[in-house]
Amino acid sequence: MDWTLVLTTLFGVVGGSTITVGILKWIGRIASDQMKIISQKKANEDIEQLKANISINNELIKTSLSAFATESGYSQEKRLNAIENLWEDILNTREFFAPLSTFYSVILPDEYHNPGLADKFNISEVNYESLNQMLETQNGIEKYRPYLGEYIWGLYSTYKSFVGRISFLFLTQYYNNSLKPWYNDVHVKKVVKEVLDQEKHENYKYTNIHSLQKVLVEFEHKILKEFDLIISGKSALDTNLEQATKLIGVASELNTNGVDMKQTENATKSFS
Repeated sequence: MDWTLVLTTLFGVVGGSTITVGILKWIGRIASDQMKIISQKKANEDIEQLKANISINNELIKTSLSAFATESGYSQEKRLNAIENLWEDILNTREFFAPLSTFYSVILPDEYHNPGLADKFNISEVNYESLNQMLETQNGIEKYRPYLGEYIWGLYSTYKSFVGRISFLFLTQYYNNSLKPWYNDVHVKKVVKEVLDQEKHENYKYTNIHSLQKVLVEFEHKILKEFDLIISGKSALDTNLEQATKLIGVASELNTNGVDMKQTENATKSFS
């Protein structure tokens, strides 16, 4: 506000000398300067308050980012540990199944009962006790399930059940001289259809001597691919929930119709 103008106008209305007008103008300038100082002070205070608010917000953001980074790092460490333990169990499962996967990849159906095959392929290492031990390791791996996601868990549990089912059928048939090809089972074929992509399944030949190895490799390839996506951060967990649900259902069906612990224990006693 221009106080000089206000006072001059006021005095002009009521009357006064030139000296008085000059005094009033001087007073108006002082009042105007004081108002400017007050306004500037208020503006400076507002600026300082704004700076203080920005500083507080920055600290909050830094704290939040630090907490997020800590939590993210912790979660990633848990995922890596889960991946390491699951893959170790897959390797152990592969080692357990190696005599049978080699047997089915080398021997034709009409040669299954040739004398001496059990010794040549170390088939005796695959027994009901080792089968039970292989299946039971899944219980120890399940604690890592939240850090793996349902799709990886579905692939893993189906892989274990697939190997368990074929091993169980081999043990119940081989020692009774009634061994059939590994794919001569509706539940095993259902797994093959589920794990192979549609195009691969359409071109898949069960009678091919390497057919079993192809399915096992496909299982491992898909699991490793999911591992890579999680480790690199390119994919969040559970992006394939529908497929995971199908796989877990197939694994559950295999376990229901496949390996029964009591049954294998009884069979172990009968062969011992």
